[in-house]
Amino acid sequence: MTFLRTGEGEFFKVIESLSGYALVDDEKPEQRKPEDMRLVCDGVNAEDDAFAFRGYVAYANELFGVSMRVHKNGDVEMLDDDPLGRIVRLH
Repeated sequence: MTFLRTGEGEFFKVIESLSGYALVDDEKPEQRKPEDMRLVCDGVNAEDDAFAFRGYVAYANELFGVSMRVHKNGDVEMLDDDPLGRIVRLH
């Protein structure tokens, strides 16, 4: 997904670990980083031309829980996204 960029050059990146980083959400101070961030397949569609997955995406130093569909032709569709907080590097 790193080919998809905003006008400022920011890109979307699938994240499977926040090792060395913390997750900060001022509106939800109890928010913690997910324990298991591996991608989870949600199956294929009836036409067998796309599959769906759940996982995590970083964009502009923010972490989002996402559901996405990937089509055989390479199109990627974001079905749902849930902002989880800022990604902060630990010192």
